[in-house]
Amino acid sequence: MKIDRKKLANKCGYDQTECQLLAKRLASLPDDEFLKELQKIKVWNYGKCELGLWADVLDRLDAILEDATTKIGLWTLKVDSIGNENLVQNIVIVLEFTSHLIEHSIYRCLYGSWNHILSLFSTSSMDILLAVLGLTYNFSKRSNYFARLDEFNRTQIHERLSSIAESWGGVEKGFDLASCCQEDHIPPDAGVVNFEYTTDVSSDSLIPENRVISEQFLNSLRSPSEIMEQMLKAHKIPQCKQMTLFSRLRTAVYYSDHEKRMKCIKARLQAISTLCYAFSYDERIVYPGLLDELVDVVQLPDGEVMSLKACALRTMTAIFNIQRANMNLNSILESTEMANFHGALPTRIRKWIKGLVDGTCDASGGSINQQYTIALLSFLYHLATFEQNSTIGGTNSRTLSSNGIIDSMMELIGWHVPRNDYLSYVTRAVRVTDQIISGISNTSPLRQILVMCLIQRLDYETDLVIYPPPESAMIGNESVSLDTLPPLGILNTQRSGLMKSILNLLKRISSEQNWNDAITAVMISEQLPNVLFKIYTDKAFLAAPHLVLFAIEIITTFIYAFPSNISALQTWPLPLRYCDDFDPKLDALASVDICL
Repeated sequence: MKIDRKKLANKCGYDQTECQLLAKRLASLPDDEFLKELQKIKVWNYGKCELGLWADVLDRLDAILEDATTKIGLWTLKVDSIGNENLVQNIVIVLEFTSHLIEHSIYRCLYGSWNHILSLFSTSSMDILLAVLGLTYNFSKRSNYFARLDEFNRTQIHERLSSIAESWGGVEKGFDLASCCQEDHIPPDAGVVNFEYTTDVSSDSLIPENRVISEQFLNSLRSPSEIMEQMLKAHKIPQCKQMTLFSRLRTAVYYSDHEKRMKCIKARLQAISTLCYAFSYDERIVYPGLLDELVDVVQLPDGEVMSLKACALRTMTAIFNIQRANMNLNSILESTEMANFHGALPTRIRKWIKGLVDGTCDASGGSINQQYTIALLSFLYHLATFEQNSTIGGTNSRTLSSNGIIDSMMELIGWHVPRNDYLSYVTRAVRVTDQIISGISNTSPLRQILVMCLIQRLDYETDLVIYPPPESAMIGNESVSLDTLPPLGILNTQRSGLMKSILNLLKRISSEQNWNDAITAVMISEQLPNVLFKIYTDKAFLAAPHLVLFAIEIITTFIYAFPSNISALQTWPLPLRYCDDFDPKLDALASVDICL
């Protein structure tokens, strides 16, 4: 179903210039170039926008999905039929681009292709299934989208996700996640499908009958769709049970193929994550031992399993949102060993970030290592938020400040590289730091070190905007086309977001009394004011008035929080520098009188 143009609105508060230019260019491309251009977009560097901007593009994507989901037989989709390998690749491109779009857009209710997405849950292709689950996951994050979806689609999505997320047998039967990742691990029940169903009442049978299917499909040469076709001919399986049976068939058939088995594990974890975010809690899916299994996956040796480890981290992050009795802070800290400096997970996190900073680990844009790094930082952020919101034993959110993670975050913040694809790591590190600074002791020297680290990073980014380096230094990845770069230059969405996060954190520190010594020292020595002065006076920041506002608000907040220091600021002299260099055309002019 195509986009309903009657629902289009124009109420977005974001700067949509980058997205408008990209959407217009993609919509004008001929069919043979359209998908090629979509495939080039591995990382989204275009900011947030309304989904309605992409109506023409989404309509073209809908037509591609409609063609691929045409049924051939009782179950098989056109995309799964022999000779359609190129169509499989095209569908993955369509779904991955749509996933990027949904993650960075508002008014998601405009999306109208759910009938095709629901059909694609029944594909035999694990690549398509993973792309479908990735799209569904992005719909579920930070959104009540599924709660507002119509009952039919919501029920269908929930049933499909639940069938994929169900346990394969658990630790008792040898199906724990980490063991299943080993290529030679084949438990006795691997490939066995046990399925019980009750027949519907019909003219042939007025009384429902209980039936059981029990077959072995390990090393099967037939595809899951082919087997399902035969099953539907031999058994009168109710419509509501068919997806559950097919999900078990797909896992059983692919278990003997290690590569496809890993994709099945990843699909299960993605389904669990989406269920945690968007649907009701189910103890059969998120059982008490699941967190321990996920930690075991994260601790697997680096290498081919990096994408799976990233998925495990995202699932752990999603579990934090449940906050049920068997998923409280104590159980999470015990399973992850995050409260222990020498715990396996904290040690691995510190080692990974150290590798990023010293260059031994490449996490450039679009790579699997990038997915893992983002998932890792997101995990730390949500753990810190979860701990901060919990009142257990007066811990005062000290776990991440006592296990060395705060030091790793400062390493990341102090990692001065101009590449656009690394900016999101630093932004996330700042946000993690924002959640854990309350756990730093009042007498710790870390306070002064942290403030200086933030100022130095802000100064570095400010100088990059004022004195931009060659464009090649910003790209970082030589394979990236110049056509895919954001059109707004050095002060793009990523850099603006990073500077905003740093300014927000400095503003918070400026308002808290227990940070008096650390923030006053950099104010009186003019280290922070000098950097802020560059932001609100240089013409390079005319395109980002919100950054100018934040820069002014830091001074204002500091004066209100520590009025005894106002004489030192007047000696600077702050008012004179404001009045001499401030651009009166800026929206921030309204804040000047407050600061003065």
